[in-house]
Amino acid sequence: MTLVLEQCEGANIFALVLVLVLHGSLIVLCRTSLHKRLCIVAMTAAMINVFVVRHIVFLTIMHQIMGMMASEAAVRMLRCPLVLATSWADAASCLVLFVPNLLIVVGEIFVAIRVEPLRLAFFCGPSSLHDCLEHFGSVPFYQKQHAVLHAVLCVLILSVSTSLRPSWRRSPMVQQARILVEPSCLVSVASILFTHHHGTHKSALASHPMIGTLMCLGALIQVLAYLTHVAVAAAPPPAAAKGADGTASTSAGVDVTQPMPNGGPPVLRATRALQAYVYLLLGYFLYVDTFMEYLGCRNVLLKVAPLAEGTPDANVDSGWAGQSLGLSPDSELSTYVALGVVCAALALSCILLCGPGAYEAGRDLYARDVEQSSQLRPLLLPPVSPPTKEGEQDPEGAAGAA
Repeated sequence: MTLVLEQCEGANIFALVLVLVLHGSLIVLCRTSLHKRLCIVAMTAAMINVFVVRHIVFLTIMHQIMGMMASEAAVRMLRCPLVLATSWADAASCLVLFVPNLLIVVGEIFVAIRVEPLRLAFFCGPSSLHDCLEHFGSVPFYQKQHAVLHAVLCVLILSVSTSLRPSWRRSPMVQQARILVEPSCLVSVASILFTHHHGTHKSALASHPMIGTLMCLGALIQVLAYLTHVAVAAAPPPAAAKGADGTASTSAGVDVTQPMPNGGPPVLRATRALQAYVYLLLGYFLYVDTFMEYLGCRNVLLKVAPLAEGTPDANVDSGWAGQSLGLSPDSELSTYVALGVVCAALALSCILLCGPGAYEAGRDLYARDVEQSSQLRPLLLPPVSPPTKEGEQDPEGAAGAA
């Protein structure tokens, strides 16, 4: 989708960056409930400044919010392969995200919602289904895709909202349903983004297919993390008691929200870290794409003065005007991905190393083990002790045996 958005101003950039800094502080630095509340209030004020004072285009803001959602999901998935909503703040966030998506679906099918001027134009009523279908058939195809895409996002938000009820949150059957629904929703959205555009030709910068690819990768790693957790938790210990038939007894289901001792075995911790990294990569790519493509900074930072009339330009055929040495849609997109890869790795390292300041999702689930609930360091792989010679006993092993 080719957007002509010329909002790359210093004040707009500062306003969006301030929201990201406050959100990052909420994830990594805030350690007490008071600090978190203050950070949430400051972030809300910064969002009001973005919407009301700076008048940044709604589509630009939504792309940044999607990146913030991916980053928040990455931190929560470090402890559980499913995103858990456990507090009133989480419930309010789900409601705030659900209502705009539902309005878009309704607006594309039943009623047109116009912000300037604020008015509603109904296309169909209880007895005029034909008018409704006629309106939906008359809108451009990309608006039909919008209706499908945001309807899928509504299903995704409702699936996450089921964790607000503790009995559903801890139910293995509900968790199995969620691990089927939520990755499927991501793949469904990604399949639309692969070919989505608002014109008669495809966009020169293929940012939507890249976002879809990262969504599919995140869905795959999420299913892998869930299966790894279930396999590790359901495996009987070596000295497990056997039943009358000689087989080891297993539980009826595995609750993936329950913490494992020391964060679980290394393979589980590595899988969770990989899952969080993929979602952070998606988030940071959306951040870069928000500023460069949707805010219009690529026109300021990457484009140079156009060539004189009649001067040959090798990049004119690909949609570029002016002298752009080494600049093409493919090289630009690969640069954005490279920035996202490095930033996601640095962010994950800070989250793992600054454990006491990490955002605690589902604090009531980890109240039994304060040390584990207050830090994320158990997710790091423990150091391997040097091998001992034959006949010698490890001092730590001897202390443990004693």
